[in-house]
Amino acid sequence: MTPGCGGGKSPMVFALGGQTLRASTAYCARCCETSGEPTTTTTTRTTTKPDPLNPSKRSRYLSWDDYFMSVAFLSAQRSKDPNKQVGACIVGEDKLILGVGYNGFPRGCADNALPWRKKSANDDPLETKYAYVCHAEMNAIMNKNSASVAGGSLYVTMYPCNECAKLIIQAGIKEVVYHEGKISEAKETATTPGDGRVAKRDDPIYAAANRLLKLAGVRVRQHRPSVSIDVTYLNVKEEKAEDSSSYASSSDEEEEEVRSPGIVVARAPEGKQLVFADASA
Repeated sequence: MTPGCGGGKSPMVFALGGQTLRASTAYCARCCETSGEPTTTTTTRTTTKPDPLNPSKRSRYLSWDDYFMSVAFLSAQRSKDPNKQVGACIVGEDKLILGVGYNGFPRGCADNALPWRKKSANDDPLETKYAYVCHAEMNAIMNKNSASVAGGSLYVTMYPCNECAKLIIQAGIKEVVYHEGKISEAKETATTPGDGRVAKRDDPIYAAANRLLKLAGVRVRQHRPSVSIDVTYLNVKEEKAEDSSSYASSSDEEEEEVRSPGIVVARAPEGKQLVFADASA
């Protein structure tokens, strides 16, 4: 079995409490190369078949928070950033999605025309991604499908920076729901009494964002997932799919996609796996 592949696991696995559903049969090319035989998965359920005469609704289904945060995480998988993929989803007061976005270069800028690196060997900021990337929150706001997002909620996979906090406030968004990130404004303190070393200080970019959002009266809370969603990239080669949409971020030139029954996933030769959330968290 190829490390990190999952032995031909189907592209998406949804686990909700004690209920598990594996969708569609899938083949792993890397496992096939190793074993000489295709590795497949079968559709399985741990629950019993529902009673067709039962008039009651399902007892388990996605909460609004899990639903919108999963949209944000799925959007993040459109990002070409090899270091950090961030997604955002704006939701109106009536629970309608008003915009989605992910981090990437501006429209018209090819994905391979600018650097994705985090650091420069020459300490040149123009050789890093930070001068060029549009954040997920910016793209979600700029690509809104309504006249206004005022009064809405922003679901984002990572706590927003100070620049995105400004955009959030100016757009009239009243709530930020984030999955990960530090928002403390604590100062540097000694790790132990008499120790000259200090603990790593929280990034001032996020401390400033926290301060801005508080002053503007934007509600901020951390998402507490009750569902786990895994996305497995399959090593399947296919002709380049034409993609004319640029609703969420940058130019999509020289991109390859793979298709399996019922789902489209990005090509990842390394057989990468994304875990949206830990159900036990």
